[in-house]
This record gives sequence, structure tokens and C-alpha cells, in this order.
Amino acid sequence: MDNIPKSELPLICDKCYGSVSKVVKHVNGEECKICTRPFTVYRWQNRQQSANKSNKTIICNTCASIRNCCQSCMLDIEFGIPLEVRDTALKMAGLEMPKYGSQTNNVELKQVQAVKQEAALASGNHPSNQFSKARDLLTKLAKSLQDRRQNSTSETNETKAKNAPSTITLNTAEINKIVQKYPFHGTLQVDDTNNQIKGYFFFGFPATLPQYVLEDYLKKHGSVKLLTVIHKARCAYALFSKQEAADKFALSVLNNDFNASDLEYPGLLLLDNKYPMRIARCGPLNLSTVSGDMQKKLSQVASKELQNLAAKDVKRKQKKSAKPNVTKSVAKPPGKRSGLEEVIMKKEQQTKKPKFNVDVEL
Repeated sequence: MDNIPKSELPLICDKCYGSVSKVVKHVNGEECKICTRPFTVYRWQNRQQSANKSNKTIICNTCASIRNCCQSCMLDIEFGIPLEVRDTALKMAGLEMPKYGSQTNNVELKQVQAVKQEAALASGNHPSNQFSKARDLLTKLAKSLQDRRQNSTSETNETKAKNAPSTITLNTAEINKIVQKYPFHGTLQVDDTNNQIKGYFFFGFPATLPQYVLEDYLKKHGSVKLLTVIHKARCAYALFSKQEAADKFALSVLNNDFNASDLEYPGLLLLDNKYPMRIARCGPLNLSTVSGDMQKKLSQVASKELQNLAAKDVKRKQKKSAKPNVTKSVAKPPGKRSGLEEVIMKKEQQTKKPKFNVDVEL
């Protein structure tokens, strides 16, 4: 503000002003928030506070001088404390309170009071002269408020650090051990050896996934006997009540837009168009007893496996697009069906009732 005359300099505290390279001056740019008179507005950008947000003066110079406050933040210009706290401290010290004029909603009366205050400033009858008599008191008060803010900030930072998830670095041996224990490399396919498995392992979904969203989707295929969701581990386990519902669920995942009926690794499912996850068929699995540290490890392994499976999806699609298009549809022989389709077909044939021809003699 070197190019602004000293008589026109605004009252701005060091915290609001900061390191400024350019100040924009707008004469009669806005109405004062206190006296409602038009005043010269100054705008600048304090890079120490924000790289995008700009500061500006919101009250006129007269109202700021009467109150001895900053035109931008409206805190005490010297001590940086709220005006209510400062005035209460002065009153407790037995000093004369500065008179700001009566509180009123009448615009004309506000402007008349502002003119009287401006005349008082010009005559040297500055009510804020009382502030210098209580300098020691206000200095101690400002220091006390600053220490309280610092303690509050440090406590907040400690709470955030305590609640923030700690980072655990896993080596290759630990990752392999977890992958062997949990079915990250499982599949949705079924054959004669695992055709009685009704459980599924879900992993990689966002921690914000509501449990009811997954539960409602599973119930569309049949009754669910057990559902355990560990958001911190980004893993879940579901157990269907009937084998038929479990098989139909796996078949629906394999036949969606992201997978194929012959997929040999965990299938991809997208719930509500915003919750992606991988699914594999598995036996009994108890996730409710997993400790906190293991939950963090499972989350990291799930993230790593998602990346590996995404690369497999790309290779599979590239391989599929490289094959020539076959326009003639060929019926799939029974021996070429996927294991899951074969099992479902056998069960349907077993449940069909035989038809009998009955001759009725009239």
C-alpha cells in the first residue's frame, strides 16, 4: 500500500494484511456493515492465509477508528482480541467504556451517529484513548487467549493423529501368508469338488459402503444366513441359506458386463454404480475375530490385489478383442458348459417331476 496516501490508509491488522504485492482500491464500493454509509473498499490477497481467497475491508475507517479494530476481521487492531472481550476487561478494570452510539436499525440514525463520531475523531476526542491505560491488562488477556487457541489446536492435532490409521508396511512373505489364508485368488466357478459351498468372500470395496446396500443386493438372489462386513479391512463374508441361491448369485456376477462365464479369478461387481468390489466363492470364514492390525493388513492386501486383478481384466479384454468375430451362433455342447452352469442344469433336471399319460375311458 505504498502508493496510497497516509491519510487514506485503512486500519488493517498484520494478520489480515500478511504479505501482499497488490491492493485494489474501490471508492464507495460498498456500504459499511455498521453505519451503512458508502466507504472505500480495499481488496488484497494474503498468500499466508489462502492461495485463492482474497481479503477485503468490510467496515469504514471511521467505525474502525472508534472501535480501534481491524476493518477486515474486526478484532482489536493492536491485541487481536474480540471487541466484546476487550470491552468487558476494560469495564472490569474500572475504565471508561468507549461509546459507539446506540444500537438501532434505523439507517438514517446510524448515519447521523457516524457523522458525530467522525467529528469527535477530528477534534481529538478519541474514546479509544482509554485502551492505552489498560495496556498491561489487555496484553495479558491477549496472551491468555493465544495460549488457549494453541492448546486447543494442539489437542485437535493430537486427536486427529490418534484417530488416523497408522501405516503398516508389509513384505512379500506377509502378503503371501495373508493371500493363502484368505481367498484373494479364489474364483466363482464350481465343480464336483466344491458344489456345496454357499459362502462368498468380498474385498476391495470402499470403506464408506453401507452394509444394507450389500445385504439388499444379496437378498435379491435368496435368503442370507450370515453377513459380516469389516469396513476397516475392506472385506466381507456372506453365507446363503440355500445352495441354489448361492449358485444363482455366482452366475449373475459372472454374466454381468464386467466378467465372463469362464472367469478363473475373483469376479467384479459394482453396486449402486459407486461401490466396486471383487468376489470369490469360499468355505466358512470368520471375519468377526480379526484383530485391528490384521484388518489394516487385509485392507492393504485388498488394494494391491485390486490392482493386479485390474491388469488381468485388461489382458483378458485385449485377448478377446484380438479373436475374429464369429457371426454364426453355435450351440454349446453339454461338455463345454462352465462348471457352474452344469451344476445348476443337473439340479434342475433332478427336481423336474415326471409326466404320466393317463388314459381315461368314457
